[in-house]
Amino acid sequence: MQGHQLILFALLITVTYATRITFFGAYTDIPIRGNQSTVGADRLILYINVTDCSPRECMCEVVSNTSSSTFLVNFTSQNPERGSVNVLDLQADTLYSFELICLEGDRNVQLYLRTDYGRPSPPQNVTPVLESRRVRLSWLRPTTPAGPIHNYRLKRNQNPVTNEIPGDALSYVMTEDYVFGSTDVFGLTACNTNNKNESICSDANQGTATFYMEGTTTPIVPTTKPSSANGFSYSIVFPVMLFYNILFR
Repeated sequence: MQGHQLILFALLITVTYATRITFFGAYTDIPIRGNQSTVGADRLILYINVTDCSPRECMCEVVSNTSSSTFLVNFTSQNPERGSVNVLDLQADTLYSFELICLEGDRNVQLYLRTDYGRPSPPQNVTPVLESRRVRLSWLRPTTPAGPIHNYRLKRNQNPVTNEIPGDALSYVMTEDYVFGSTDVFGLTACNTNNKNESICSDANQGTATFYMEGTTTPIVPTTKPSSANGFSYSIVFPVMLFYNILFR
């Protein structure tokens, strides 16, 4: 009978010290720090709150589908029931899965998070052509958009032309006529707006194209002059007709 009592006592101790997970996630907005977030384009911070850990310490790990699949939760000495995990080298605008597992925990908790929008690669194949005296630019989307592409920015000879080309556009026509014989260097950048309302654009030194066309000469239109044959005919016909009238009157 006493053996059964000892077994029951051991079971009660195990249940009493079962670690309970009270929070597992990230903050998309931290009020005390203003417009800040723990979810970035290439990294994120996960926070963990637990209670009822074993008398020794809280021990938890996060298993993920990232390249570094397992992360040990770092609990601070000031608050041993609150911990965090830094996850680095992530891809922008990508959904990741995380699972929190605690030693002697009452359950595992799963979490799915999408990283923030990031810096896109430059637009591809930027090509200028002349159409009706105005330059028309065409391009292809970035190979690595790192987000939906909110807008494009265009410069000509380092001077801003527009920042409001829609993200789904693949061409733009200049609003001014091209000056023949001049060299125009166009710079096109792709931009995303992240969750902090920051505009993040592609490398301005890429996505460029140069346009040049020789000046044209105005053709000379020949003017119509009286034919010399017409003048000679009048000078001959008039004396002949006068001589004919004198003889036969």
